[in-house]
Amino acid sequence: VIPMMSVSKENLYRRENYDLSMPTKILFFSRVEKDKGIYEAVEAVKKLINEGYDIQFDMAGGGTKQMMEELEEIAKPIKDKTIIHGQITENEKIHQLFKNADIYIFPTYHEGFPRVLYEAMTFSVPIITTDIPGTAGVMIDGENCVKVKPKNGEKLKEGIEGVIKDDELREKIGRNGYLFMEQFFKKIDGKTHANQFVDLARRIEFFK
Repeated sequence: VIPMMSVSKENLYRRENYDLSMPTKILFFSRVEKDKGIYEAVEAVKKLINEGYDIQFDMAGGGTKQMMEELEEIAKPIKDKTIIHGQITENEKIHQLFKNADIYIFPTYHEGFPRVLYEAMTFSVPIITTDIPGTAGVMIDGENCVKVKPKNGEKLKEGIEGVIKDDELREKIGRNGYLFMEQFFKKIDGKTHANQFVDLARRIEFFK
């Protein structure tokens, strides 16, 4: 198992196809706080639903009582299309969320070690995330993810819409994420420390 993560090579999950579910399942899985981009996530999905997209929005992750109450409030206009799961600690339930998701969004403002992106790639989920230093070298725009400007709900909405509309892009980034993790698991030692893990991930010349 990778340090601080819920996955190992036994969890690698190759999707048979990247056809969208009905409704399209969009997942936000992270701690519920401002710096993880929760406001932009809700704003983006709200705009897509208002434009007629058929979406089920799964939001999973814990937060302070105040933040969880605020999330309930800002998600009220799309409550019929939203499932707020709260904190999930069981690995099987986390893995199933990733398997069920058509798209994973992670609009974080800053990260040092974005392990959730490695988890998402393990399950070959097409990823939309923000263009920040913490993901440089591992997450490559147009290869294993789509990157958008941080702190911008409209750009996130456009990124999601692009992945929904472009079947080839959706399959490409999902498949490449899986292949990256497949290669990574072949090289990693289960006892590798977190800093060694990040260094190794950034040295895998997968997209060159």
